[in-house]
Amino acid sequence: MKKLLFTLILVTSSAIAQQTPTVDLSNAVSTTQEEYNYIANNGLKRNMEEGADMKQNYRLVKFFNQGFEKQYEIDYYLFQKTADGSEGLKAIAVVIKSEITNKTFYICIPMNNKGLSAEYFKSVMNFSEQLQKAYSYATSQALAKLASFHYNK
Repeated sequence: MKKLLFTLILVTSSAIAQQTPTVDLSNAVSTTQEEYNYIANNGLKRNMEEGADMKQNYRLVKFFNQGFEKQYEIDYYLFQKTADGSEGLKAIAVVIKSEITNKTFYICIPMNNKGLSAEYFKSVMNFSEQLQKAYSYATSQALAKLASFHYNK
């Protein structure tokens, strides 16, 4: 049931974003495999935990934080390219700190890349039921904040 609810939230969020009449995706920037790997597979972890340099020509901008039942702290970052004429939002980086397991998870929400979206979905479906619940709640709150910012300027 929880997985069904989580899937419903992801599908609904995606459908709403795709049906927005004022958004033109014809020139949309997409996340590359290299960018996805940097966020999800140790690059961002080294940056945050060990103080390693940020990926060259990119920056992170924190835009949302959500705690969940004192068990998880979830931070959302805009992963932006800053040079090479292709500036823009390349992905959303999510950092989840678990008080239950003392682990930190690094998640990449890719932009306009079906293959990487499937990879993202698989990684999220491997979360425990409790973490899926926390992540679903936090992600819906982050989506609401982004939509509010975009439409209530």
